[in-house]
Amino acid sequence: MARIGTAGGLEPLLDESAQTGLGTIVDASGSLGPAAIAEVTAAIGAFIARAREAGAMRVVLLGTEPFRRAADRDAALTAIRAATGIRLRVLSSEAEGRLGLAGATAGQPVEVPTLLADIGGGSTEVVLEVDRKSTRLNSSHTDISR
Repeated sequence: MARIGTAGGLEPLLDESAQTGLGTIVDASGSLGPAAIAEVTAAIGAFIARAREAGAMRVVLLGTEPFRRAADRDAALTAIRAATGIRLRVLSSEAEGRLGLAGATAGQPVEVPTLLADIGGGSTEVVLEVDRKSTRLNSSHTDISR
């Protein structure tokens, strides 16, 4: 959770995570399955509650690589929206990389060429930003478990 700071950048307020292993689950079966959908839905519900307790006025849900590949993605998205009232948006690899860079730089423009390697649970995004007009992105299905 973050807020926009006085200088226009992001100011982190709350940083939590849950290791659900969705990438590994999708690797094994091609789907999330009912148990993983229930687990991730519960985890998201808990995060939303924590964010609201901390004063969040808006909650945005974003899904990454396991959601891009899961055959039962629509069932997961439906369950999450039914439980939370919030639509989870599945990011493209490019959007995931750009948001990773924005998070790593607190939303501030880069002043020198900057390389970000975001090694996640389902994929790795590598972003090189030389300036706002020259950004390169590479995404692969290689992750922390592979």
